[in-house]
Amino acid sequence: MNFFRDIFDQLRLTLKKLFPESKQEGSIFEQRAIRKFGLDYRDVEEINFPAIFADRITTLALDKAVIEVTGDNARADEINRILQAERRHEKKWMRQALGIGAVLLVPYSVGGEVHIDVIPQDRVMIAEHSGCNLRRLSFLADKFDTQHDQFARWSEYSLEGDRCIIRNKATRNGSEIPLTAVKAWEGIPPEIVIGGCDRLLLGYFRCPTDNKSPDILTGVPLTFGCDSTIREIKECMEQMANEFDAKEAWVGVDKRVVPAEQTLKKKNRYVAFNTPGQKIGDGGANLFEVYSPEIRESAYAARLKELYKRLEKQVGTSSGIVSPADDVALQTATQVNRTLYDTLSLVGDCRDAYAYAMDDVIYAINALLDYYGYPGAGLEYDVSYKWSNGILDDATEHMNLMFRAKDAQIISDAELRQEIYPDETREQAEEAVAAIKEANPINSMFEV
Repeated sequence: MNFFRDIFDQLRLTLKKLFPESKQEGSIFEQRAIRKFGLDYRDVEEINFPAIFADRITTLALDKAVIEVTGDNARADEINRILQAERRHEKKWMRQALGIGAVLLVPYSVGGEVHIDVIPQDRVMIAEHSGCNLRRLSFLADKFDTQHDQFARWSEYSLEGDRCIIRNKATRNGSEIPLTAVKAWEGIPPEIVIGGCDRLLLGYFRCPTDNKSPDILTGVPLTFGCDSTIREIKECMEQMANEFDAKEAWVGVDKRVVPAEQTLKKKNRYVAFNTPGQKIGDGGANLFEVYSPEIRESAYAARLKELYKRLEKQVGTSSGIVSPADDVALQTATQVNRTLYDTLSLVGDCRDAYAYAMDDVIYAINALLDYYGYPGAGLEYDVSYKWSNGILDDATEHMNLMFRAKDAQIISDAELRQEIYPDETREQAEEAVAAIKEANPINSMFEV
């Protein structure tokens, strides 16, 4: 916990020193709130509701999603290769964004390869924006520790006219050093100026939850504004645990029937007791006493369920994220849609935010490829987003629909193959279909 608090305090002082023009937007209160979002999300000691909601919504949003860059040229193929390589980490960074508030997705080139840094919001200082468009910001891009020193790489991005200016600096223990002093960063230039830009060369994925402020772009987690309800839930859980502990069943045994050398302890659910003045067998002595009071489990469970549903309403989801889910097994797709409408609406908002950020990332990758002289400057490419409907889809019904669409020549063999093998790109699917047709020239791949 202190590790992340130290990073937050130190990085703002360092960023202000390295990039004096990057002065953070927002009040001290808002800056402290950003730090709290990060600390709460990273807390692994207690039940973590920001992480639970972020994980569930991310799974629903990105499961089986297909995002591709297509175009009949090598530039589109290269952009798509970079994109697919980085997509392996997308669920992790979306969870962070939904749990912390936002992340930056920053393409950069080193050693001839383009990579994407993921920067959580509590390592970023937004200095200027126009509407929803970022114009200047700085951030901690990378850091590592050795036995005696702490090294960090810092970046500032600014949009001046149609030029995106990227400045990179490095520090050791807070003091500036050349980038070349660190082998892993020696290929990163201190400054890059790329013309013809209409935006910063990075993506900004912000959680769609309203931050309640019209003047800043700070993202807030899905559970923003739910602190009182989360506090009540934790208190109820603690009361339930105390109830179980206080009313743990045990058996009392008269000492006269326990051998002198044997000790009975409550933790073993047996306790020795005395019944003075009574003789064994005279009908008045209870040699065993059972302590097993009723536990008010149903009352606590009902209270927790009510609190869970309240939390889900505050977040903006249907029941089933933390509360018991409504039974949808026998419902039609339309009925399921109505039951899960709030959750599906939030998932749609997250997908829109994802597509908005990824469009900017792909734009930045293309600009970097131009800057470093990769062939294909000016060639066009298309970006497609194909989302899975998950719980709304019946697999058999969906595939029957796809076959009918193929018969009606609405979709191609390659598109139909992608429904069966969703991990294949369009190019891979087209190659596979062509190979099958070549081996079986009489019939189309899916004709029977």
